[in-house]
Amino acid sequence: MVSLVLSGCAIHNLDNTFDETGPFINLEKYEFETTIGQKIDFSNITGYDDVDGLMPVYVVGDINYDQAGEYYPVLSCTDTSENETTVGIIVKVLPASEIPVDPSTDTETQEYVPVPSTCDKEDAEDLAYPCNVVLPSHLEEYLTIYPGESGKQSCEKTVLYQSGEGTCKVILANDGTFWGYGLTFAEQEEEE
Repeated sequence: MVSLVLSGCAIHNLDNTFDETGPFINLEKYEFETTIGQKIDFSNITGYDDVDGLMPVYVVGDINYDQAGEYYPVLSCTDTSENETTVGIIVKVLPASEIPVDPSTDTETQEYVPVPSTCDKEDAEDLAYPCNVVLPSHLEEYLTIYPGESGKQSCEKTVLYQSGEGTCKVILANDGTFWGYGLTFAEQEEEE
């Protein structure tokens, strides 16, 4: 089960702008698997806020990497206006005897290969990040980001709300595949 919780106070932030929208957590996968003793690195998961920009994401909840089982922590991101976004995830810690086996390979020689937290495609922009995420350096270009094809409508509505000031641009993931749309304002475009 995946849950997304947005909460906050809708207060003025440090720039004295009214902010009532929580950050977006840049995540496409909600279930993670590992084996006993192998911690999962969540440091490549980032949040993005339409006012504050790139934000850190924290894991909240217990994961015992020394004991097999399913754990249900949340990823949390809070902006400077105290708007919080949380996304529930599942972490499965497997004993060596229950390592998932790829049926396309010989089961006698099967080795466990963890899901990469880095991109294994040579044409990726940054091999240190997963293939399907937007690079933090790209997120800084946008005031707001909108995932998926449906993001185009949301982006265009925001432009209309802003009296037509702004542009919706396609955002690509690290591996060059389509990710969604980003909103930039005319002021930013003139500076470039």
